[in-house]
Amino acid sequence: MERQLHLLQDEKANFEKRVFPRFPFTYLIFKAQDRPESRGFEVINISSTGMQLKRKDGGHTYKVGNDIYGNLHWKGAELEVKGSVRWVHGTNLGIEFDHSDEYQNEVQNFLSVKNIISGLRAVHQAEIGVEIPSSLKYWVRSDGPVDLFVWRHQDGELSKFQLIIFKDFVEWIDGQGVRTGKVMNKRFVETPLHLEDEFMFKMDKQISMRKLNFAEEIIDHIPESYLSKDCLNFLKLKIHS
Repeated sequence: MERQLHLLQDEKANFEKRVFPRFPFTYLIFKAQDRPESRGFEVINISSTGMQLKRKDGGHTYKVGNDIYGNLHWKGAELEVKGSVRWVHGTNLGIEFDHSDEYQNEVQNFLSVKNIISGLRAVHQAEIGVEIPSSLKYWVRSDGPVDLFVWRHQDGELSKFQLIIFKDFVEWIDGQGVRTGKVMNKRFVETPLHLEDEFMFKMDKQISMRKLNFAEEIIDHIPESYLSKDCLNFLKLKIHS
């Protein structure tokens, strides 16, 4: 019993929480074809295995175990969705994609680095009324799959960065180095001043080279018009430091 308790404590110690500013809308939209009365959903997050949806307006009639069909639309790219409902929380749905090899190839093509990069935007440059903390120097995102946050000290030097790619997490903090992890949960938080997302991450006991290499591949494709060349070089240096 004592050994089991220690294992549970060790497992719990690997979970860490981060709060990030929330982008108020997404261009990644799911339009259900099987239930026109509950047609439009925003995609909260997505991976090769499934996605989380939120009903934009009104409710829906989906229940756990239902099949779901429709189309994902994302900045000119489109994917015919084949899947099933795994969970329902109010207006939110958890969808699991079809497991067949042929369909998984379609999903991978839709979620390709090319499509991710074409969907990138520099939030810190946009004039869309998003509240950005003063210590956040850069915020680059691609709806659903990718968010990159780069923070600074009061003297202007970069202090940390976090990169979320699907369910992968890469973080570097000044004085602590680089770590990797996995997104376990995401919760919307509304405060008097900001709209925020609260993430729960399970941190890897050993750094994942796969996650670091994937992060570097994304950073390699970020335009210099979004991040300075010095910042891009800094990110690539710290990822493998």
